[in-house]
Amino acid sequence: MRSVLSCCDEELLADGGIWFEQELRSLEEELSRAQEEQKAKLEQINLREKEVSAREFKVLKRELQLMIDKQNQAQAIAPQPKKRHGKPKRSKLKLLSKERGQNISAPSGTPTSFSKVPFPRLP
Repeated sequence: MRSVLSCCDEELLADGGIWFEQELRSLEEELSRAQEEQKAKLEQINLREKEVSAREFKVLKRELQLMIDKQNQAQAIAPQPKKRHGKPKRSKLKLLSKERGQNISAPSGTPTSFSKVPFPRLP
């Protein structure tokens, strides 16, 4: 403690400066306590900062995954229905084997009752 004091202060101590020395000790103790508190607060702040950055990273990762999933859904091909298995019936096979125009019957050759008759004009 005396190393902190200068030569002039030693004379004051010799005259009963015990009070002065005690005052200096209490001030140094207060300073050391304040420094310890400041270090503790700094450690808490650093810890909190790490927690917040980890939480932000998790949220960012989740948002990125959602964006990727949304893009994949937009690019997805239309779903394909399951193919049918088994044997089709013969009647269906016949219908499928015919060409398109052959399903309609040909005209029978019977005359129709409709004919072209000129419409009489009124005077």
